Amino acid sequence: MKPPPVNSGLGINPPPSSYFGAPFGLSSGTLGVDYAHFNPSSGSDGNQYGLSGSGLFALGDNFGLNLDAGYHNVSRTGPNLSNWTASGALVWQRADWRLGPNFGFQSNSQGSFSSNTYNYGAYADYFASQSFTFSAKGGGFSSNPGSDGYYLGGALKGYVNPDFAIDGAIDYTRFTSFGGSSETDFTIRSEWLISETTPLSIFGGYTYSGFSPGSFNVNTVFVGIKLYTNGNGATTLVDRQRTGTLGWSATFAPLSLRF
Repeated sequence: MKPPPVNSGLGINPPPSSYFGAPFGLSSGTLGVDYAHFNPSSGSDGNQYGLSGSGLFALGDNFGLNLDAGYHNVSRTGPNLSNWTASGALVWQRADWRLGPNFGFQSNSQGSFSSNTYNYGAYADYFASQSFTFSAKGGGFSSNPGSDGYYLGGALKGYVNPDFAIDGAIDYTRFTSFGGSSETDFTIRSEWLISETTPLSIFGGYTYSGFSPGSFNVNTVFVGIKLYTNGNGATTLVDRQRTGTLGWSATFAPLSLRF
């Protein structure tokens, strides 16, 4: 068994051989609960609450499998909407970056109506310096019943200190069927790791969602709590995120599918 890596603080990650705790084992995981409030430019407000979990499994020294699952309930006028998600991504990780393909599924049900959406694509995270991470993702999706389309996204994360991060992201989703429409989401959020020995963090943020054609938009405020379980020796937030589960990079979650 390999010894755990030395804590890298705010520096670039440990040597590549230390990213995953041991071959064919659970390297790291997260478990979180969250709440969001939606304020649309027209129509009634809404609320969302739910939970999600992720696990990163080692398949080798620099290669792993990231799995995500979650459930959210959205309440507005009329029946509540239930949103179930599951996704998987391969992770090829080196000292300054990680990348791979990803696949996802989500099921929405509201009263007697239900729909399923499948997405597929790729992602990349680049650890540009001790304090900044650049991320990108893109791919396609298909809903039944519903529309096909593609998505693109970019994000920048900055670490104010080893246990506090601020990030901004832009997500673009294009629905190509029925004449075409699009959704653009602008998000800013922060996360603070309360304790390195009891790895519980709190996070919160704001998203502006604009829809085209037309002028409809939705303002979303969200908060949550996340528990980190890293088995690779990571202690700080930057270590836990850079050697842990993927988060935003492997997520496909346009508001159009839940609102």
